[in-house]
Amino acid sequence: NTTTSYLDSSIPIEGEPLNHLHAWEWAGLSNTGLAQVYDADRNIVDYTSQIEDPDALYLAGVTIPKYYGGLQQRITYKNWAASINFSYGLGHKMRLSELDYADAWYSASDKIIADRWRQAGDEIATDVPGIPSNFTDVNDYRQGLYNKSSINVVDASFIQLKNINISYNLKDAFVFKNVEFMFQINNLWMWTANDEGIDPLVGAGNYSTPRNFIFAIRGQF
Repeated sequence: NTTTSYLDSSIPIEGEPLNHLHAWEWAGLSNTGLAQVYDADRNIVDYTSQIEDPDALYLAGVTIPKYYGGLQQRITYKNWAASINFSYGLGHKMRLSELDYADAWYSASDKIIADRWRQAGDEIATDVPGIPSNFTDVNDYRQGLYNKSSINVVDASFIQLKNINISYNLKDAFVFKNVEFMFQINNLWMWTANDEGIDPLVGAGNYSTPRNFIFAIRGQF
């Protein structure tokens, strides 16, 4: 197996867990703003020294929860009913948003680009590589050392308040035997283990599961 196979969580590898997440071990930026990692011999290298030995990678975790489940509680009182539904996933990892040099060449508005290395000394304060001075220097391996390194692996554990539902049943209303009025809020709250506040259910990026509201009336003749 090649390093590419190990870095792709969707490719099964003998002796490794399914949905494995391997990463380069991050070694910081150089004083020229290049991403650096450790090779299999513990030498610090950048993209100019392409690593072929999978032993340079380490198993950071798995991308699916080791522990998952949910909790639902329902309460009724006379014609009223209320339910609350929690879910959780624990013990897995995810990658943060990837740096794309091609996009950065045209736009530096993204936060990850705004925090990039710009001049010697910046490597002390940031881990985001600088943008190549020439577009011809953009290549997948160069940006992959940063994107697929341990600096971009975070805990994907979460606890989510999936929904709250409140309903009221009205008996013998008008021509109906029963009328139910229902109000529900989905995706009300989420705790995430990662400090970036990224929603693990959505994955890398600045997106989150949208909150939505449902109001319904259901009648039974």
